[in-house]
Amino acid sequence: MAPIFRTRPEKDQTSNHGAALSDNDSEDSCSVPAGSLDAPLTMRDMREFMRGLKSYVAEELQKPLQPLHESLTDLAMWTHKVETKMEDTLTMVNTHDTAIQEFREQIRGLEEAQKD
Repeated sequence: MAPIFRTRPEKDQTSNHGAALSDNDSEDSCSVPAGSLDAPLTMRDMREFMRGLKSYVAEELQKPLQPLHESLTDLAMWTHKVETKMEDTLTMVNTHDTAIQEFREQIRGLEEAQKD
């Protein structure tokens, strides 16, 4: 599959590098090396990107949806497992909380018995 956005070929870095566009330069010319983050985007770059994006989307729409269905099924099963684990953990926490409360009540009973 071709990349969505292709950089322009490198131009001679010694000619007009980093300088403002002169009257002889067109809107689509660029003296910055390809791939540089400082390179200004032009309308030609945007049109090329949109053509690439449209081509990519068209290719992806031609692919079968089976892998997506399988991924969603896997995600649903994983989510169910996580929910089950969360419920088990919550049950365990509640059980421990109940046991702690009962233990505290026993301690209070013993403390009161010692006071008497």
